[in-house]
Amino acid sequence: MPESDGKRPVDASLKAIDRAENGAGNAAVYSVKTSRRGSTESQGEGTVRLQTRRPGVVNGVGCRPGHLVASAKAYLSAVEQAHSKIERVAAQG
Repeated sequence: MPESDGKRPVDASLKAIDRAENGAGNAAVYSVKTSRRGSTESQGEGTVRLQTRRPGVVNGVGCRPGHLVASAKAYLSAVEQAHSKIERVAAQG
């Protein structure tokens, strides 16, 4: 797994993913919400807006117990959408 120079767990995980993806883009907007809603285990929801070279801006959302995993899933979702859009543009010629 790539090393990261992030100072906090979420920052470190997003930087490690970005490094593994060869600099997929810059997180223009990042937010995370945590709720318990009558449960003893918290549910995290991460949202990332990623500014990429191509295709531009993509959004990702991830929901999982805990904010760290939710944030990583959101970032990966945005990266996957960026790759998907690049492939569609390339297929259109």
